Amino acid sequence: GSGSGQTMKIDPMYKKLGESIRWHREQAGLTQYELADAIGCTRPSIQMMERGAQRIHLDVLKRIATATHVTVASLLPYSLFR
Repeated sequence: GSGSGQTMKIDPMYKKLGESIRWHREQAGLTQYELADAIGCTRPSIQMMERGAQRIHLDVLKRIATATHVTVASLLPYSLFR
């Protein structure tokens, strides 16, 4: 359908956040499927988040932190603190 194929320009901040989420997911030994299941979303959503192509709400970030056994602050890219 028209309109469904639009690609969002990836924000560098979200790209870094996505990389951080992927790193912490891997450190926790979780697949994208397992993380999706743990936080109540789909694997394509996880893929989008890790690519930086999806804005992530704080409540979702909190669930990701819980699932990967880290704090929300540790998921945030270092560049946000400078």
